[in-house]
Amino acid sequence: MYEFVINEPGNQFFIQSKPGIDGINPDITSQTTRSVLGVTNNGEDQGTVTFTVPLEDAQVRYTSMPVAGNADYATALAYNQVQGAKPQELIDTLGGVDGPVKYLDGTQIIFVTTQYIDDAFWVNTTRTVDGVVYFDQSNLVPLAERRLQW
Repeated sequence: MYEFVINEPGNQFFIQSKPGIDGINPDITSQTTRSVLGVTNNGEDQGTVTFTVPLEDAQVRYTSMPVAGNADYATALAYNQVQGAKPQELIDTLGGVDGPVKYLDGTQIIFVTTQYIDDAFWVNTTRTVDGVVYFDQSNLVPLAERRLQW
């Protein structure tokens, strides 16, 4: 275990997974670099930041999970924020799906938050006929399908 005793009011101390000053992954701007396994009190300016070296098998439950499918993008956005929107609209208004993504045709998206599990966020308003998208539907996505890839 490593302990960093900090006494710098107004100057937070962070342990990060990549260099930088803003805590944002420059390769995937929707990811933080400050969520580090084994670190407690990250970002303290007065107190102790502790890094406990994880055991070798600390993440085995994640690395040994069965693969349910491959997603191209993961997003913390709600289904109704993404569904029917053009990629440029998502970039302009919401910062993108998983960062600034220009093309979504033929890709799979997975929604990673339970914050938007309420029915109001899961109404499918579109249908496609011969490549033409119509916004004239109001179909509730079943609860069991909300954890699928889209």
